[in-house]
Amino acid sequence: MTSKDFAIVIQGPLISSGNSGDGIHVNEFSCIENIQNLILSSKHLVKGYVVSTWKSSIPIEVEDDVILLNLDDPGPKPVIGYPYPSNEYRQSFGCLSAINKAIEEFNPKYILKIRTDQFVDLPFMIDHMINVDKQTSIYQRIGQSGFLYFPNMLSWSPYSVGDFFIGGHARDIQAFFEAQIELSNHTFGYDFSWLHSDIILRHAFRNLQSKLKLQHEFFVPNLAPSLRLHLLHHKYPIKFHSAIIRLWSLVLEHSVSFFPRSISENMIWRGSKMNFEKHTMGEFYEEWQAAYPNFQTWISKMYPGLYLKKNEITILDKFLHFYPEKLVEIREKRQVFRRHVFRLLRIILSTVRGHFPKDLIVPISSLKRFFLR
Repeated sequence: MTSKDFAIVIQGPLISSGNSGDGIHVNEFSCIENIQNLILSSKHLVKGYVVSTWKSSIPIEVEDDVILLNLDDPGPKPVIGYPYPSNEYRQSFGCLSAINKAIEEFNPKYILKIRTDQFVDLPFMIDHMINVDKQTSIYQRIGQSGFLYFPNMLSWSPYSVGDFFIGGHARDIQAFFEAQIELSNHTFGYDFSWLHSDIILRHAFRNLQSKLKLQHEFFVPNLAPSLRLHLLHHKYPIKFHSAIIRLWSLVLEHSVSFFPRSISENMIWRGSKMNFEKHTMGEFYEEWQAAYPNFQTWISKMYPGLYLKKNEITILDKFLHFYPEKLVEIREKRQVFRRHVFRLLRIILSTVRGHFPKDLIVPISSLKRFFLR
């Protein structure tokens, strides 16, 4: 490449803790040397860098083509349907702040967002994005300038992708993270939030719905947050709404692509190389390329038996999953209604038997409150 079309966003803390590439927990990994190595490896290809982190006393020196954002950390934020505060919002906030700054300062054609605690082959990733965009430039892009590139697809749930790094045309990346911020307190999972599908569905709901002429039934709550988790916890098979095949196929054809397997295989995470035996990785660009553009056929063959046939589809609770507070209200009403019905049945049966149970009388005021809610 002869021109510097890229800006790199490096987002995250300067001291990182959590799993390493080998699956071992690391308490305190200093990201400063890793950030410097990322910059050194790609300076000849990149217009500029934005390092987005949280206000800290840790010093870090940057050069002229590197902008350092020391942001106020908003902290974890509650997500409706999620049992405890999530880091999703703070990550999206840090990413979007850096993306906006990169567009303002460098006006790049592409942006590639990566983490402060992971080292990846940036030149190879840059080359891959440009080559794939050239090869598929004749296809409709539904308003996007190119694909959004993710590390991988996760096999056990539709719409699910890895979120370690993401690249694409600058305005496409900006729109993607704007969707994450605007819909940060919504989850598309039926029972609880599932980050890896929520990020794609937020993007589809905000940025793709009108352009792909999608109707709300494509977002029905038969989407399990994680097929693997459901099988583990509920001990019964989960099937997905058949319309999900169409939506996921359209998103894969027009909006989302992936990086080659070798990027993840050779990634260094908190000091150690990625171990595929310790991390479930799913599919990569190689599988996406083989399926393109016939993703509907590919998904059906890859996951036979996981999708409901049309005559099996139920529309119970249609649309409610996108308004979880409404779903909770409906469920509460159903529970109250069931209790009243069972109480009335017991009263009727007891009365027939000749001993009316006064303690089971349902207060009129309680019924009025239920029906007038």
